[in-house]
Amino acid sequence: MLLGVNFPMMAQFGFSHEVGAFIGGVAMQSDFGVRHDFETNAGNTGFGVGLVHYMNFAYRAECNCYTPETYFNDHFKVRSELSYNSTQLQHFGKWVERNSIIAAQLRAMKGEAKVTDVGMQLEYYPLSIREFTASNGSWAPFIGLGAHYSFF
Repeated sequence: MLLGVNFPMMAQFGFSHEVGAFIGGVAMQSDFGVRHDFETNAGNTGFGVGLVHYMNFAYRAECNCYTPETYFNDHFKVRSELSYNSTQLQHFGKWVERNSIIAAQLRAMKGEAKVTDVGMQLEYYPLSIREFTASNGSWAPFIGLGAHYSFF
C-alpha cells in the first residue's frame, strides 16, 4: 500500500562519516620471555586488524560543505573502533638456550593471546578541523576521552 507514497528523509543528520581499516603487526608483551629483551619482543609478534569510524561535524554529508555554525562542529569528532589482534607466545632469550631441565620446560611452554576491543571516544582538536583538511602540511593534535571494552 505504501509503494506509491513519497517520504522525504535526512539519513545523515547533517554530519559526514569517515570510515577506515587497518592491518599490521602487534608486539604482545607478556610473562613469556625476559622483560625489555629485544629478542622476546620481536619473537612474540602477531597481527592486528580493525575498523574505525568517525562522525565529523565540520562538513555536511549532503553537500560536502563546511559547517562553521558552532565551536563544537569545528573542534570535535566522535570515533568508534572495533579491533582484533592475535599473537603466538613462547619464551626467547638466554634462559631457554641453556641445556637444562628448566630451559627445556621453558621451551615447551607455548601460548596464544587473542584480544578483541570495541569502544567509542570523543576527540577534541584544539586547532581547527577545517584548517587541517584545507591546508597542506598542517598538524592536527587531539585529546580523546572515551570508553573501550577489551575481551580476551
